[in-house]
Amino acid sequence: SSSSSSSGDSVGGAAMSGAKKRRGKKAKSRGGDASPAPRATSASPRAVAEDEEILEHRHLQEVVLSFMCYRQRALNELAVTASRIGSLSPEHTARVAFLADALRDARMAIDVNAQFIHAMLSAQQLYEGYDELLEIVTANPGFAAGRVSHDNASKAESTLKQLVRDWSEEGAPERNAAYQPVIDAIRARFPSPYADGGSTRSGGEAGESGSEGFDEERERVRVIVPGSGLGRLVFELARLGYAAQGNEFSYHMLLASQFVLNSLDTARAVVVHPFVTTRSNLRARADQLRAVAVPDVSPFTIPPGAQFSMAAGDFLEVYGDEDGSVDVFATVFFIDTARNILDYIDTIARGLKPGGMWVNCGPLLYHFAEMHGFLSIELAWDELRRVIEDSGFRFEAESIVECTYACNPNSMLANVYHAQFFVAVKTR
Repeated sequence: SSSSSSSGDSVGGAAMSGAKKRRGKKAKSRGGDASPAPRATSASPRAVAEDEEILEHRHLQEVVLSFMCYRQRALNELAVTASRIGSLSPEHTARVAFLADALRDARMAIDVNAQFIHAMLSAQQLYEGYDELLEIVTANPGFAAGRVSHDNASKAESTLKQLVRDWSEEGAPERNAAYQPVIDAIRARFPSPYADGGSTRSGGEAGESGSEGFDEERERVRVIVPGSGLGRLVFELARLGYAAQGNEFSYHMLLASQFVLNSLDTARAVVVHPFVTTRSNLRARADQLRAVAVPDVSPFTIPPGAQFSMAAGDFLEVYGDEDGSVDVFATVFFIDTARNILDYIDTIARGLKPGGMWVNCGPLLYHFAEMHGFLSIELAWDELRRVIEDSGFRFEAESIVECTYACNPNSMLANVYHAQFFVAVKTR
């Protein structure tokens, strides 16, 4: 890799640093894991740490199994569709005989996705016994299906859609709607250290390094991207010459991003069929079956000397000790993942340098709002804005940005967010 980081194990296009993660009951989310911490116990610190490690291992194993069972679950759903068609009268069956070809093509697309997942998982070495687990599931396709919750299985499927959003030409309009205002705001306050201003939009051509003539005399601007998903925004900021670090909590996202950033060294290296399990709101069968090539640009085109890293773990734990060392926090579709959004605000305020910038784009779809028994503080935007100001920030820009999230652009249905964009500067 041509990228570097001051800490963490090298992982190809980025460097990965570990951080302890906590798991518990799942909350609603747009595609990643969102989980409250387990309740405290009276056990010794060592016993608690061992219990947490066991729970963490079990959760990781279930995430791995959720990917492994993708093919079997998808084929099971396809078998249900075939059974329903078979239950029709002979006359009706004859009238939709063309669906036999659609079912055949769907099976082929599912197999392509399964091959991608197998390649992704084979590129990892996560824990002792991992290779043996891969062999068991490969030999016994039904092994994983009964050991995975519906929640984790659906997240494995949604990861394929996230690939479209972050790493395909097709996803460029969607990610540009959310990412480009953030990139532009950062560049306006902290110009790129490259002589040519760095890369342009996040849908750049394959092979673009996006930079020439790095000014070695300038101090790197440190940018943290919490909830970075598959890492595209972090990649774009690193291409511009910033010391960019992504932070991600979801193992589904971490496994996929690690594969893209470390193993896919050419543009359009693989194809996936992200919408093959979608059966409703289709304008054409081809929309369900179409292949999408990823990545649209090689992660290895990042310029020599770029600082690009990923930190795995809960945002509050990873950055809770930061004290005036960060230039920019860039939060995109992230702040509503908080159980107590005031904790996020305090962590960002404490971590920023005086004059540092918080730039945000996203909705307020509070992930824990409907979870009884767990803390969830849901502020309206006007209330949240007041709290941010009272926390030592001055707002410099605000607007509404219309955008979608991991959406099939050809679908009859699209959830459009009127996302809140803002730039706030730390004044004290």
